[in-house]
Amino acid sequence: MIAKEIGGAIVRCALFVAVTVALVGLYGYALARALPPLRTEPPALLLHPTMAIAGALSLPLYRFVRRGPRLSTHALALYIAFAVAAVLYGAYLWVVIPHATIGMIPLTLVAVHLYGAPLFVGVLVAQRLLTPASRR
Repeated sequence: MIAKEIGGAIVRCALFVAVTVALVGLYGYALARALPPLRTEPPALLLHPTMAIAGALSLPLYRFVRRGPRLSTHALALYIAFAVAAVLYGAYLWVVIPHATIGMIPLTLVAVHLYGAPLFVGVLVAQRLLTPASRR
């Protein structure tokens, strides 16, 4: 019985992370095709790191969300993860792009808030749907 509960929790966590990473990847791909400056960028600069960061941040987020916080608490936790992801991606760009400055971090924060709002809402809705109804 306990093994079945643990297995179910692992499957729900993996599904939570997979859906989050898939949404980030699909949105990033669509955004890269829609915005002319991003069309020529390699996936290693945009898609791969954002998907990796989303996956890494969704693991601890799931542990918090599975306890069943209210929607406002869930949205705040997701927003904090969203902002941390932007800072991490800005730091990644700062390291990877030759002659880049630390200014990449605030620039990335602005760009992520400008273009990432629909993604934030989509991930919030998907995560709420994956949270067991008994815990909401």
